[in-house]
Amino acid sequence: MVQVYKQQGVEDENLSNNEEIATLSELGLTQSQAKVYLATFKLSSGKAKEIWKESGVGRQEVYQILSELSEMGLIEKEIVTPTLFKATSLSKGLQILLERKHQEIFELSSKVQQLANRNTIFSAAKDQGNQFSIFPRKYFTVHRGGDAFQNAQETIDFCAEFRRFANNLSSNSKIYEEAIKKGVRLRGIIEKPDEHQYERLKNEATHLFSSPKFIIKFADPCDCKEIYIIDGKEAFFSLQPQKSVAEDQVLWTNNQSIIFLAQKYFEAGWNNASDLDKSHSAANT
Repeated sequence: MVQVYKQQGVEDENLSNNEEIATLSELGLTQSQAKVYLATFKLSSGKAKEIWKESGVGRQEVYQILSELSEMGLIEKEIVTPTLFKATSLSKGLQILLERKHQEIFELSSKVQQLANRNTIFSAAKDQGNQFSIFPRKYFTVHRGGDAFQNAQETIDFCAEFRRFANNLSSNSKIYEEAIKKGVRLRGIIEKPDEHQYERLKNEATHLFSSPKFIIKFADPCDCKEIYIIDGKEAFFSLQPQKSVAEDQVLWTNNQSIIFLAQKYFEAGWNNASDLDKSHSAANT
């Protein structure tokens, strides 16, 4: 590993060997970038020509690498004629590279997780005999849930708390609109919002609320367990609605007995729910 010293002079004596170049390469630099960085550091401050001679890297390549290292924060340009280049301290340079590496690992881990969950979703979709599946909520909404809305032919019935409904509608309004254009009827039961929340939501989704195919009623929060029923053929349920979307999970099923019970639950709630507009109009008189 690279030894980090406090004094510039001590650092200079321990550069330019294979171990330092190998370590910098492991932290994300190419060998040529590592050589140019170390050469600049050894010179303390130098012109591009001097760095080229010290590093042993091709002359034309040095200019490009100095620009790249500058963007990384490893090289500083001194605005003089000709331009002088100065390397950051070794300890600071290592810290910058470590942070970049951590960020790359974090982003790669996120991509791997997305790919794994996407594969699970697609595999389940292909398995027609699979009657029950559990998915992370944030991936289900984008993939399987979006496909269900797009494939709907006749009806989409749902219950949801107002916060979840408003966020979902805001993020996926086009999916709702496309379903209505196909003639799909959407009926939703949501927990009663205050007048300001409701009017703001209507203003954000005017096209939806003006359609006779989009009907919303309200009920008490305890009657708004999150359920979506698509054409009476598939349904999905929030398993942890009290948690955030990132933590919640969704149970999907095409089991007809479960869907029958879910539809009965919805119809009972629908018959007992109140019309939002009428309720707010009455409240204002």
